[in-house]
Amino acid sequence: MPLFILLLIGVFAYHDSIPIVIKAGSSGYTNGEFSIRYTDFNLNEVNLYVNNEKIDSFDYCNSGRNAECEINSDLSDFNGEKIKYFFELIDEDGNIQYSKTYSAVVDTEESEIISDSADVIGRYVYFSFQVDEYNPLKIEYSDNGRSWKTLCSGSSVINCNKKRIFSQGYHNVLVRVSDKAGNYIEQDFLFDI
Repeated sequence: MPLFILLLIGVFAYHDSIPIVIKAGSSGYTNGEFSIRYTDFNLNEVNLYVNNEKIDSFDYCNSGRNAECEINSDLSDFNGEKIKYFFELIDEDGNIQYSKTYSAVVDTEESEIISDSADVIGRYVYFSFQVDEYNPLKIEYSDNGRSWKTLCSGSSVINCNKKRIFSQGYHNVLVRVSDKAGNYIEQDFLFDI
């Protein structure tokens, strides 16, 4: 009997000592999409706090060791603002875990493509994009569903002009413009070389 009590106490100590890992956007931006990883064997509720105020509650996250939960919260009221946020995990026994506090600029708006073109000359395709975005990350493309390749990144995303060579045949090219918060907009181009 004493051994069982020691094991039970050890589990509770383990539960409280595992840090909560948060993944969100990149480079200090978020759009409200988070991935949290935690260890809790009896999870009941996950709460999101922004600027020390509880703004959202989620009851669909699974219990377990190194469990992950995808969370999407509407942060549009904070768009353009720098926020401080953290997560609170509450189990069915009322035990509480907190993540560390993070800060990020909220960006919930997609990039705007002001102009775009894909001109075919021989086997070359000349891509041209003008983008309205204050925190651009990259413009990338996928040819016929293959892996993504970068056209432009960083500050060159605003006015991106690139030439790429393609093999002969039909091409369904999907171009994605994304920002540092994880927002993106896509544009299709169809051409035959």
